[in-house]
Amino acid sequence: MPTVDSEGRIRIPEEIRDSLDLTPGTEVTIRHVDDTVVVETGPPPERILDRMETLFDEISADPEPTPRGELDAQSRSHLDAIQSGAASGKTATDDQ
Repeated sequence: MPTVDSEGRIRIPEEIRDSLDLTPGTEVTIRHVDDTVVVETGPPPERILDRMETLFDEISADPEPTPRGELDAQSRSHLDAIQSGAASGKTATDDQ
């Protein structure tokens, strides 16, 4: 049974690491739920890159912007802010 070392680390058994494809550098989220510690892995980088590629392909396939009237209120607000910033020549880093 794994134990917590003096620095608070727990070694995940090899068979679990292998089954979850946990390799050095894999990001995990650790949560406390009731009396249990839950360790969750994020999606593998390959899946994130595949999803990004799909999104880029979808954007490229439909280069026409969505008409302003078809946008929800939050999207219109973001669009207004972007257009206002572009008109003033200000960039997002100017306020930082």
